[in-house]
Amino acid sequence: MTTLPAPTESPAFPALLLEYSPPEFLRRTSGRETFAWTGEGLPAQAGSPPVIVKRTRSRLFSRASRRDVRPGGRREHDNLVALEADGLPVPRAITWCEERGGFLARPARSVVVMERIQHEETLRDRLARGDEAERRRWSRVLSAIVARLHDRGWRHRDLYLQHFLVPGPDDPRARPLVLFDVGRARRERVLGRRFVAKDLAALLHSTPENVGVRERLAFLVRYLRARGLSDREERRRLARQLARRTLAKARRMAAHVPRDERHG
Repeated sequence: MTTLPAPTESPAFPALLLEYSPPEFLRRTSGRETFAWTGEGLPAQAGSPPVIVKRTRSRLFSRASRRDVRPGGRREHDNLVALEADGLPVPRAITWCEERGGFLARPARSVVVMERIQHEETLRDRLARGDEAERRRWSRVLSAIVARLHDRGWRHRDLYLQHFLVPGPDDPRARPLVLFDVGRARRERVLGRRFVAKDLAALLHSTPENVGVRERLAFLVRYLRARGLSDREERRRLARQLARRTLAKARRMAAHVPRDERHG
């Protein structure tokens, strides 16, 4: 267990983060800002270990959020807590807060604060520069994580390789990979194959060109084995079926410009 950074001890934390202007943003798009924070704005806490802050602004009852009216910060915090409880390697959730307007159509602001993962690259970066033997090792690690995610009924909905961080050697929990950006993740009562195919298609779509077709199919087989499918012929049959669905979905994804997701 890692110790939470000192800023959480302040009574002004985390509400001040709704108004705080950081020196720089790690990512900034319409309705979402992500930045690292080390206690600036609370003089007694300045210099604390950095955390990641994600600040969102959204309409509580928009058509896109009919199934879940929680503001984005609370939703991502809850997902981080639940995913960690399910044994998934995600950043540790620290806290969240929200500001709701009195009128339903007014945008709501929210903040989620999470552990900062010290890293130098994403899994996509590592695969792009690794040889086949190294890529095979990462394929085993990745297939086990994705299988566990789906076994627990989760679909990530943005399962790109750049959403897996490779932590540095000083990671307190010695995690080989850490999955982040889980605000859109959703746990289903029954995780249908179309949801599985969408997650796998995102992985395929983000795979660097040096990873060949044979390696990609081998990943699918490892994934199915990790999900407990022991019969070899059945694994091959399902791998081919998933490959067809995944390829079709990946082609549709290729028609859109993928979002540039970064984590500081």
